Amino acid sequence: MIRTQAELRIVPPALHAMLSKHRAAYESAIRAMRWGEGPIYVVASPARLAAALTARHALEDLLGWRVEAHEASSPVAASLPALKAGCIVILIAADLPDASTLSNALAQRGAQVLTVAADEALGGRTAGPVLRLSRPEGISSNGLAEACLEHAGLGFMAVVAARLLKRPSRSIERQEKEWALLPRHFEWIAEQPGDAVRSFAARLDAATDVIFVGEGLHHAVALRAAGFVRRDPGARAVDLARPGVDLLARLSRDSAVVFISGSHCSGKRPAAELAARVEQRGTAALAVTDSNDRALIQRARLSLLVPDAGAAVGSVLALALAGWAACEIAIQGDLRRGVGGRTQR
Repeated sequence: MIRTQAELRIVPPALHAMLSKHRAAYESAIRAMRWGEGPIYVVASPARLAAALTARHALEDLLGWRVEAHEASSPVAASLPALKAGCIVILIAADLPDASTLSNALAQRGAQVLTVAADEALGGRTAGPVLRLSRPEGISSNGLAEACLEHAGLGFMAVVAARLLKRPSRSIERQEKEWALLPRHFEWIAEQPGDAVRSFAARLDAATDVIFVGEGLHHAVALRAAGFVRRDPGARAVDLARPGVDLLARLSRDSAVVFISGSHCSGKRPAAELAARVEQRGTAALAVTDSNDRALIQRARLSLLVPDAGAAVGSVLALALAGWAACEIAIQGDLRRGVGGRTQR
């Protein structure tokens, strides 16, 4: 718990730097691409599918353009069978050992490639611009703090793109004002005592099956949170927007379902309705949302509350709390097995 919380406390200054002094780098990367000439793809390793979905939903929500998310595979032709000259490929370089080779191969097929990477250097020259995401010292590789910064960085990329590519609107202005408050909101979460997170994690730890449910950006959060539950059996994520989702058929009374949503989320009503059905079956429904999402809170046995914000900013905050609880489950499991002892806490 202490290590996780200590790393979360590093995030707010990094977010502030992203919104201020690093904004020029975002603008430069966006301007280097010729938007509108073809479809937009986001490509990432299977381990970074949540990042690809974050970029996809953020861009679709703000630009109104269709974006496809793909897992990278070899050969390149198998990854994007419908690749067209002039299309834009946003390549998430993390966990891709051959990111430079892949970007150059895509460029040779006529794609415009925007590579998104952390501060560490890539293994070679890439085609097109590189957008560097902040990864400050003191945070673990593939840990929660890094995930929050990656999720925020990809969401902010969409905000900058909307500002540069769309006509000025109240919607975009409102988004930018919300993003300006993100560091303060995140700091509030990171400075919480942690009692509520421990209680939430304990309830999940007691379940035989843990399912995280979300829609859009919140589904990306659900995927990330499920990945932090390192136990046997682990956790899984369900996309609330996917047609034909039959979550109830696979539940038992010993399961726990975590609904990740928000009062400004398009999926808040179906989330609340499904939570009610989950509870009717005797299964525990829990929630990570904001205090204005009253319908979901009323149906959940336990809730972790984030500051009220739009879906993009709210999903960053939801990731911090849902991921924190998921990490606590893993830590408790290590302590029971005697792995790491008190150093884990």
